[in-house]
Amino acid sequence: MIKIQWNWGWNVIALVLALSVIGCGDDDDNEKAGKDAAIDEDANVGEAGAGEAGQGGKTSTTTKNQGGGKGGATTGGKGGAGAGGNTSGGTSGGAAGTSAAGTSGTSTAGAAGTAGTAGTTATCAAGTACTLTNSKKGFCKDDTCTACTGPENNDECSTAYGSGSGYVCVSGDCVVGTCSVTADCATSGKLCGVTTANACGDCATTDQCRSAYGIGYVCGTGGSCVLGNCTDDSVCPLGQICGAATAYHCGACTADTQCKATTTYGANYICNTTANSNVGKCVSATCATNNQACSANAADFCCNLTCVTGNCCVNTDCSNNQICSNHTCTACAAAAGNTYYVDAIDGDDTRGTGNNAVAGCAVKTVGRALALIGNSPAAGTKILLLKGPVSTAETFPIAVPQNVLIASAGSTVTVQVSANSTGFDMQGAGSALENLDIYGGDHVAQNGVIVTSANTTNRASMTNVAVRNFAGAGISVTGTGALAIREGVSSKNNGTTTNVLSIANGLTVGGTFDTGTASVVITTSASSDTVAFNDNTGLGIAVYGAGSVTINGVPGSGGEGTVTANHNGLVGVGIYQTPGTEVPQNAITGLVAWGNGTGPDAIANALEWLFPKSGMVIGGGSSVILRDSYTLNNSGDGVHVQTSLSGDDDVTKIDLGKVYNTNPGRNTLQAAGGNNPNAGAGICLDFPTNDTAATLNAAGNVFRGTNCSTGTGALTKSTNCTGGVDVSVVDKTSNTSVINNIVVTNCSIP
Repeated sequence: MIKIQWNWGWNVIALVLALSVIGCGDDDDNEKAGKDAAIDEDANVGEAGAGEAGQGGKTSTTTKNQGGGKGGATTGGKGGAGAGGNTSGGTSGGAAGTSAAGTSGTSTAGAAGTAGTAGTTATCAAGTACTLTNSKKGFCKDDTCTACTGPENNDECSTAYGSGSGYVCVSGDCVVGTCSVTADCATSGKLCGVTTANACGDCATTDQCRSAYGIGYVCGTGGSCVLGNCTDDSVCPLGQICGAATAYHCGACTADTQCKATTTYGANYICNTTANSNVGKCVSATCATNNQACSANAADFCCNLTCVTGNCCVNTDCSNNQICSNHTCTACAAAAGNTYYVDAIDGDDTRGTGNNAVAGCAVKTVGRALALIGNSPAAGTKILLLKGPVSTAETFPIAVPQNVLIASAGSTVTVQVSANSTGFDMQGAGSALENLDIYGGDHVAQNGVIVTSANTTNRASMTNVAVRNFAGAGISVTGTGALAIREGVSSKNNGTTTNVLSIANGLTVGGTFDTGTASVVITTSASSDTVAFNDNTGLGIAVYGAGSVTINGVPGSGGEGTVTANHNGLVGVGIYQTPGTEVPQNAITGLVAWGNGTGPDAIANALEWLFPKSGMVIGGGSSVILRDSYTLNNSGDGVHVQTSLSGDDDVTKIDLGKVYNTNPGRNTLQAAGGNNPNAGAGICLDFPTNDTAATLNAAGNVFRGTNCSTGTGALTKSTNCTGGVDVSVVDKTSNTSVINNIVVTNCSIP
């Protein structure tokens, strides 16, 4: 009894030990215990416990598999081989355990088999690229390299190879492209493979589009196939327009502009809108009767036998004083901004208002513009001339009231003055002329510009105005006239040489019997356009009575400068003021008087006593200060000082240079031979009848290359103002005690 109980107890112990070592292949338990040992009650010897095989790694992340478990408590078997990994895990299990079975009957279990080798990772991750057995490009799906079957797999190809785009399925192969069939290009109207394989491309012909998309398509602008039946008018029924209402569709016109815009029809066609067989068609613009509505289109008017859009050809086609502007009857708005436009060619004094916002609303004459302005012009009022010449339609002289500027609107406009008339009469303060050409014809008009009233604080003014070819003075300032002459003004070719009465001056200021204080101020700078009083038959500038002139110029060389009085028939500048205690001063700086005395001898000889051929002539009793001026190349003298018209020999108010070093004249009055000298003298003091000696101040001037303001030298002298000398003094021959003199320090006179 006792023996049987022990054996049963021993076997129980062995069974417990065997259960505790059964092997297991999952991730948490890497061993399995051996199977229950066989119990042989007769032999009392346990059977070998076989270790259970370890399983392969279940997932792609399994790194290894354990081997078999330990043997049983009695005779143990070897551990079994590890099972292979499943599909998503490794490719094979670990090798079988190698430990020997436990010794039969002993109490120690057999050692565990060694670990099987880990299965390898999966070979085809979903959505990745792979190569098929036929070398074509496939994509991974369900752990298998799969071939594409058609456009439905374009997205899978693009995901596998193009980061989401750029690949399509063609014949079971993922290839680079944007399309595999034209349907892939339908949203853009392009064609698949037309220029590049598997790429959407531009159509070149309508036939391509119709082959790919159907008969109702054409090849449109930009190379896209679009719905339509035309691409140009040539395929439409006669008179219809491709795209008239719907793009790429033939249709009827509704307006002239549609017909004129096409190359098939063009400028000589209009749209027939009249209800007849041609309605909606482009037809010829030719019409039969001028100045009436066209029969083919009531919105057109027949002008010069051609239908044009509008309702008029000329102003007379309009009513209610409307003007015909761009073939449309239009009411002109009032002039704006105190600016009135004059169009001497196309303006209308009846219908025009001077407003240029609408073509044709300009008035025709300056006179009409002045009437619209009224008697009290606002400051800054302008009359702008669009086209010229301004001529016979005007009433001359044109009165320029205060505050009014008359000027060209753009390029210079010519004002051709009627015979025996004066061009402009500047009557008020602030009146102005700019950018005009005032023309006297063949010396048949009297004066270009006259100024009879103004004030010295707000002078009338002229800028960039040419005055030419008048019978009398080009510019005449008399009475209380006050004129400012600015850059670009010229007065040339005035007067004729028919006789002594036909000569004329460029500028006349005051008059012999004029008691008014007429004055002119001429101002320029070194960069200014020249102010020129040249080529007149009389004097360039003549000052009489109580008139005066102020000149601020910049001399150049060779007769050039910003203020010139050159090549006049008698004298460049002549000043013949009425002597007295309150004589206005003529302050002249930077004048150039060059080459004067060019007139016929017959006239010159007849007027020699008053107008000796010289650069400048000054009458006794006049008030003159002359600085930094050039008087060379004249037929007579540089400066000729003579007895006044009233017989006055006073030179105390004549200043050609006070003090050589502090207030010199710096005038160039004579040059050496070969350098354009004056034919007479640099200075001629011509007082042959005076009873009181006269001393003329002329310090610090330039003679024959000697600058008396900086150096010394003996000047050449004569007693008859001839010979090209520096100075000449004509004394009273009947009274040798009267000795006239010229002060020329820092030089000397022998």
